[in-house]
Amino acid sequence: MRDLKRITIICLLQLFILPAMGAEVRLHNESVSAHEQEVLRTLNENPANKTSVVQFDIKDTYSQSLVPKNLEQTDTGLYIPPKYPFYDVKENVKMQYLHAGAPALQKRLEMIRKAKKRISLEYFIYEKDKSGKLLLHELAKRAKEGVDVRLLVDMSISVIEINEALAEYLKKKYKMKIKYYNRALGPMTAQYRTHRKIFVIDGEEAIVGGRNIGDDYFDVDTEYNFLDRDVVIWGDMAKTIQDSFDSYWNDKEIVLTARDVYERNSKRLFRGDRRAQRRYDMLRERVYTAMKKREKEWFEDKSEFAGLSESIAKTAKPILESYPIYSCPKMSYISDAPGGKFYHRLFNNFKEHFQYTGYFIENKFRELAKGEVILSSPYFMLNKRWRNLVEDMIKDPTIKVKLLTNSLNSTDAIYVSANFYRIIDSLIEMGMDTYVFNAQFPHITKVPYAQSAETRWGVHAKTFIVNDTTMMTGTYNIDNRSDVLNAELMVMCEGSKEIVDDLRANIEARLVNAYKMKGEDKALNSDGESADIYGDAPKGQVKLMKAITIPSFIFQPLM
Repeated sequence: MRDLKRITIICLLQLFILPAMGAEVRLHNESVSAHEQEVLRTLNENPANKTSVVQFDIKDTYSQSLVPKNLEQTDTGLYIPPKYPFYDVKENVKMQYLHAGAPALQKRLEMIRKAKKRISLEYFIYEKDKSGKLLLHELAKRAKEGVDVRLLVDMSISVIEINEALAEYLKKKYKMKIKYYNRALGPMTAQYRTHRKIFVIDGEEAIVGGRNIGDDYFDVDTEYNFLDRDVVIWGDMAKTIQDSFDSYWNDKEIVLTARDVYERNSKRLFRGDRRAQRRYDMLRERVYTAMKKREKEWFEDKSEFAGLSESIAKTAKPILESYPIYSCPKMSYISDAPGGKFYHRLFNNFKEHFQYTGYFIENKFRELAKGEVILSSPYFMLNKRWRNLVEDMIKDPTIKVKLLTNSLNSTDAIYVSANFYRIIDSLIEMGMDTYVFNAQFPHITKVPYAQSAETRWGVHAKTFIVNDTTMMTGTYNIDNRSDVLNAELMVMCEGSKEIVDDLRANIEARLVNAYKMKGEDKALNSDGESADIYGDAPKGQVKLMKAITIPSFIFQPLM
């Protein structure tokens, strides 16, 4: 289990964080209503700020409390949503699904190689494995050729691999620019990460979706791989995504350079003791010099990804060419704003002033959901907002709710499973169709290496089908972390049954390797035969999950 090593650290951190966060979480939960109504309309769009109009049922006192206070109310009771570039609506947007990992990597390589002026990337995780290294070399090569290459990576202590020493080396030798989101050492602020995934060239072509950068996201890992999903977007909406990236990159409160990180870390200790500070600085400089040497040696060694580009191209190009390119009649882009400093928590309501994505998603479901609604999320942990929403949809006779998520065997986060299995039977009893992935490769498409197909697989796509003609996909998980902690983004396409049918077909293909839970510890496989609700997880994993159920419940607001 890839996250087991982090559980102890995370739990210890939360012992300090939970008391400080309690009031915040209670405030958020109390501000959620099952009756909120919102109608998004593109009336009176202002070309200057590129905003659209949102209508709320302001007769409901809860609806009034939900509207972020930094949004303007007009005389007619209309509200203006977050201004461009955190919100935009475009018509007839060209888009393409990237359902499989290998073509998702191939597409990124092709975009890097054809970029003319700018390449911009923002990721929660950028792994230093063979695919991450291959992409990093391609990026550095283009930077040296004069393309403006910028990488913004989250600096969460538990996931950061592209360190400041490597960033300085790439900047000095290749002119590649790397910055970090929210280098937060405080136990409270450390929770606020950018979970956005953005890849855009020249403001003309963009990829957004669930994938980070790493072997496990591109179908080439030898231990564990994700079933994920991205979308390629062209045209004016790609420009919006570029500008959304720039808004983060240029935020001096939140974003740090490599030298900023180094200098701030070296000044935190021994304040007032010049002798001790000087000795510490000398020691740190020696360590940092050694680190830069190691990072240089690592980067210049190309043997690790030898032949990967050719293997990926051979497998991925035919798949990529088979993916249709659609025209989305109406596409919405919604993103949270950069934030997460301690004083943002203390003097501003973070939810009201920085986070819009969850609020947008809920209101769109309440406005548009009908027929078969599909929720595909790797993590399914319901705060009060999501509990109310899911239960309201289940109770609606015009809606049938279907969930695809991870089983204990397929998850990369055992503490999530502990919370999921604790709550799911009540929703199944209410009528929700619940499927858990069984960790086996579904053989929907080819993978570059046969060994990858034999590994454990898990769901990582964050994708929702709202009705027959409306879908959403992006970075937002159904958990409290996406709703009230992380910075997220989502794209929504309305008005195309063809686009939704493509998505539904891919999800249904994944369901072949999922077990339908029936409640009372019972499940059925796709052939209708009895199956294990834990996805055939080893007995030791089941015991461990059950052992951490109570602490997982306690810390659920931070997951």
